[in-house]
Amino acid sequence: LSTKHVYLGFNVRGPDPEAQPRWIRILPLASGYRGSETQELRFTTFYGKILSEIWASNAEASNNPEAEVAFPNTTLEDFEVVLSTDEIHSAHLFDVRVYEHFDPDQASKL
Repeated sequence: LSTKHVYLGFNVRGPDPEAQPRWIRILPLASGYRGSETQELRFTTFYGKILSEIWASNAEASNNPEAEVAFPNTTLEDFEVVLSTDEIHSAHLFDVRVYEHFDPDQASKL
């Protein structure tokens, strides 16, 4: 983003080409920033574990209405991030296996 903040995630909803301003909605797996001088990518927040736990808890609750839910009233949609397309400088596919070669410690947290 123009703020040097970085999101790694799944596109949930793309921009409406007729709407102004344009926005996209993502479900983040990680977020972080790019260093100011080197532009080195540093992830600071990892969402994968909690998203998996919420998904499993909600799936269990839908299969068994009497099951105790670990995260009541919390859904994956609660973690979605809305980004203005005007603030996005670049977007591309991300392959964790390739990233492991550059930064194995960070990649293991994804």
